[in-house]
Amino acid sequence: GNQYFTVSPTSSVVSAFGEGNLSIYPSPAQNQVAIELNRIQPLTESTTVTVYGMEGAMLKQNTFATVSGKNHFSLDVAALPEGMYIKNVSNGDVSQTEKLLIVR
Repeated sequence: GNQYFTVSPTSSVVSAFGEGNLSIYPSPAQNQVAIELNRIQPLTESTTVTVYGMEGAMLKQNTFATVSGKNHFSLDVAALPEGMYIKNVSNGDVSQTEKLLIVR
């Protein structure tokens, strides 16, 4: 079954992971998105990064093993056409959603 995601226009840009604990770059992205997560408890040992189209369809999902302290993940978005997407980073019950722009 397809997973759909509802984008709330009122979603806050304040990091759900705490100030300075999650950074995602570059913006706009080309073929790779770098994700840096500073893991503090009570986060779990895997982080899921999901990319949705603006209409809400899930296009890409990767799960990364997550250790205590600093984590660096790389998400390959080369197969996605240029445009605006929604990216969600989740770890346990902590989840942060923001826009992802791909420009080449």
